[in-house]
Amino acid sequence: MPMWDRYHDIKENVIYPVGFDLWNEFRLGYAFDFKIRKQTLFLNVQWPLGFSLYSDPKGKPEAFKKLVKKDPFFYFPPLFFVGIRF
Repeated sequence: MPMWDRYHDIKENVIYPVGFDLWNEFRLGYAFDFKIRKQTLFLNVQWPLGFSLYSDPKGKPEAFKKLVKKDPFFYFPPLFFVGIRF
């Protein structure tokens, strides 16, 4: 997942310029099938885990660099998808 990022340092109240990042994400999950009135539905629950493959160091605040060195993985809240099976 390529992206262009800007960073806002809350302590200094400064917005740092755009930098390029390349991210990868894995998702663990399970799909539950169920029926309501003869219609097959599903609930897909996923937990994503992402990490940076490349991160442009210029333009990032020192506080962010220290945070990434401390914990290089980013955890996201669980995702829920509901849909109809055809």
